[in-house]
Amino acid sequence: MPTHGIEKETYVNADAHTTKALTFDLISYQTELLEHLKKCHDDHLSICDKRFKGIEGRQKRDTVASAGSGFLGGFAAMAAYWLKEIFK
Repeated sequence: MPTHGIEKETYVNADAHTTKALTFDLISYQTELLEHLKKCHDDHLSICDKRFKGIEGRQKRDTVASAGSGFLGGFAAMAAYWLKEIFK
């Protein structure tokens, strides 16, 4: 049984007046669900916004750390190469 409580056979076998009433009930039900979902989204947005800003800030920090590590690693590799050439 669907969660809206109307079976397909009931809808198909209904007369025009009943079909319109069932359609209205279904649309009203969907609207209530949509409003509930929007309220849940709005309530949760403030909670997630703090996390999203933290993740975005961490991404910038990680990019800087990666670039710095790459530079230092390249410098160390070249220093080791030069020292190897000097003491050959």
